[in-house]
Amino acid sequence: MRLLCPRLLGFVLLLSNLGVGGEDAMPAAERAQMQQVLDERLSLLNGKIAATPSPELFSQRGDILFFLGRFPEAVEDYTAFAKDKPELAATNWRRGLALYYAGREAEAASQFESCHTRDDTDRENGIWRYLSQCRTLGRDSARKDMLVYTKGDRKPFTNLYDMFAGKQSADDVLKAIMADGASPDEREGQLFYGNLYFGLNELAEGRPETARPFLVKAVRNEWPLQAAYGPRYMWHVARLQLELLDKAPPKSNQ
Repeated sequence: MRLLCPRLLGFVLLLSNLGVGGEDAMPAAERAQMQQVLDERLSLLNGKIAATPSPELFSQRGDILFFLGRFPEAVEDYTAFAKDKPELAATNWRRGLALYYAGREAEAASQFESCHTRDDTDRENGIWRYLSQCRTLGRDSARKDMLVYTKGDRKPFTNLYDMFAGKQSADDVLKAIMADGASPDEREGQLFYGNLYFGLNELAEGRPETARPFLVKAVRNEWPLQAAYGPRYMWHVARLQLELLDKAPPKSNQ
């Protein structure tokens, strides 16, 4: 996701200093500390919006609500953020993610299609359209309707997109990442995105038991919390997806 949205103040600096090691993806104490910071930030933004609502405040509160897993409310704030602003509405990928996790996958797919009209190189956007359509159309139909890209993209998304299209395996993508010759920092970034999307692909393929280790690796990766807005946001996506997976009832053997 390429849009440089206004950065959240306060809690992101604290989050960047939280470790993500241990047997769990996030130790309970660190998870509780993060929850407290997010709750405090939400309370502050609620007061500001009640006094003087503005698109910027709706944008910031939408992020906090999303990070708290309150997806329907996040959709409302992201919609308010771009109200009467067609360009912002068309590129509002955060709204697409919130719609997806709110269970409104058809609307999410439509949002990602709008984003594609403004940026026809961003395969990460195309991945989320595919994931949305997997839920509404089924994997095979969604794969047949994947967006076509002809221009280059940032690494490793060309390989990842091919993986979702069934043209590469996760192992193929990982080998490409390790053979890229990138700096250690760049490689950590590629590995973060690789593990996040390996996990999401396993979920789309109906293999939650093999999705979890990839998502754990993504959450434990410290690179996104030290990086720019977009990677930090996607770290929360990895964390929230892992939490949703762990809360899901176990599959019946019958």
